[in-house]
Amino acid sequence: MNQGWNAQSSSLEHQKDLHYLAEQCQCHTHKETCYKYCNAPSDKKECWFDLDEWNFLAESIVNFKTGEIDLRCLDGMVNNFNETIIATI
Repeated sequence: MNQGWNAQSSSLEHQKDLHYLAEQCQCHTHKETCYKYCNAPSDKKECWFDLDEWNFLAESIVNFKTGEIDLRCLDGMVNNFNETIIATI
């Protein structure tokens, strides 16, 4: 049997599993808690956790003046997670 094919197939299956886990366990849904500090009717409703479908970044950015690093985020409704930990759990 070709070992290269097995490794590639296994990696593809791992990525599918990881995608499924992130979709099931890490996707944010807005609830009452998200807006607990938006008291006045005139307040713009913003998620307390800074998660929004429009909050995405196509590529990571490093600001050398401030030292800030903004990591790539392709889905603004997915909570950050560690791939090793979520796969292990």
